[in-house]
Amino acid sequence: MDENQKSSTVANRERCDSVHMKDILIVQPPASFENDNPVLPQSSVGIGMLTIMAYIEAHGYSGEVVHIPRALEAGLGMDHVMERICAANPKLIAIGLNWLHFSDGAIRLAEILREKLPNASIVIGGQHATLFSEEIVNNCDAIEGVTVGESEITILKLLESSSRETRKLPPVKGLTYRAQDGRIITSKPEIVEDIDSLPFYGYK
Repeated sequence: MDENQKSSTVANRERCDSVHMKDILIVQPPASFENDNPVLPQSSVGIGMLTIMAYIEAHGYSGEVVHIPRALEAGLGMDHVMERICAANPKLIAIGLNWLHFSDGAIRLAEILREKLPNASIVIGGQHATLFSEEIVNNCDAIEGVTVGESEITILKLLESSSRETRKLPPVKGLTYRAQDGRIITSKPEIVEDIDSLPFYGYK
């Protein structure tokens, strides 16, 4: 290994070490992994991602929102983004699917992360995911389920009962999943009745 390769290896290791392990990553996928210039915009940030993160942090869990399209627009490469996600080694990954044109990117991201983080639990959530939760669960083996509707409490309960040793998730309210007998099970989520109790979210 020459000096340039050694320097690159050291730099990569230091970059990974700077990312502390997280309980959860909430990830906004790109619209497509093949098309760098989709017709519809992809830089919007779903407010639900930020409110969920603020809610679980208020309950003592660590996490981060990773907005892949914005990271790419800022000049970071996809390899760097994936490296950061893997370095965080979350036990739960929640992929946002609020808009139709992100469908392909969300499913593909779940498949990529399943290969890279085989023990992580992966769910997809958001408005579009809620509308098509059963179809997504039925056609995507890379995920454990789809969170439907408002997901603050659902995500919190998944964090409380998930483990880094297994990707299996409990059947909490608000999760559409495949039962052992092959049936698709879904239920309405618990919601935060007093919205004034929700913590302010950070936008950074």
